[in-house]
Amino acid sequence: MSRKVLLKAESYLINDAITRAVESGVAQLSEVELLAILLRTAGERRPQRKAVTLLRAFASLRGLLTAEAGAVLAVGMTRLQFATCTRRLSSRAGTISN
Repeated sequence: MSRKVLLKAESYLINDAITRAVESGVAQLSEVELLAILLRTAGERRPQRKAVTLLRAFASLRGLLTAEAGAVLAVGMTRLQFATCTRRLSSRAGTISN
């Protein structure tokens, strides 16, 4: 599959997740979907892929939120993405399960 096709497919999946979040609430999204949306708003070109990588490294959104900045940056997240996601996820920390 070409890179262009993969990018379109990933964009479709994220747009679908955004639509479901608007219609049914953010609680209906998986951790990968929620993180991918946040990464996309922070300028990530491959947010779904990066979300999977980060969640594999830190086991959950809570694990990502409580990780040291250096550890998150070492996995490949930029400082802007880290700041954006941390700020937005922290505001929803009560709705994130372990």
